[in-house]
Amino acid sequence: MVMSIVLIIITVLVTVKTDVLRIYDADRDDDEQALIYQTAVGEENELILRWKHSVTKQYVIEKFRINEDRGFDVVEMIFNEHGPNLPKGPEMGTKWEIKDGYFRVYNYNLTFNELPVRIGQVVAQHFIDFRGKEIPLNIVDEPGGYVIIRVENVTLLDFIEKGAKIWLRNLA
Repeated sequence: MVMSIVLIIITVLVTVKTDVLRIYDADRDDDEQALIYQTAVGEENELILRWKHSVTKQYVIEKFRINEDRGFDVVEMIFNEHGPNLPKGPEMGTKWEIKDGYFRVYNYNLTFNELPVRIGQVVAQHFIDFRGKEIPLNIVDEPGGYVIIRVENVTLLDFIEKGAKIWLRNLA
């Protein structure tokens, strides 16, 4: 009886898969060391990247939707002051809305397989909001660091094993 239960548990761990949001330190070569954060995706499919612009010193909000191919569809960008590397006006089919002092750019037809993020070195205030949790990127990696955000379909065993390794590494 006990052996049957153990076999069922092992079978579930190695065959059942789930989607996992993972953050990798792109500056590290070893995949085991590069994985610095993970969380189960579940039913939530909106990810918000919020960062302070190094010139305007104002927050920029970028919203993404995780699609069925585990990519990131750009939903909208919100900011309140123009600055370098921010949209200057409607382009490639995007629409603009100006309301309450904020620019809202939407109607993107743009998908990324992964999200590359360079964490600000001077103004290191980058956050990911996902599943009701705010993840400060300057805590999972250093200012000036480069991270890659992906959604991967992994076995429960892989999720548990990698989670334990991250936890143990953070204890040291």
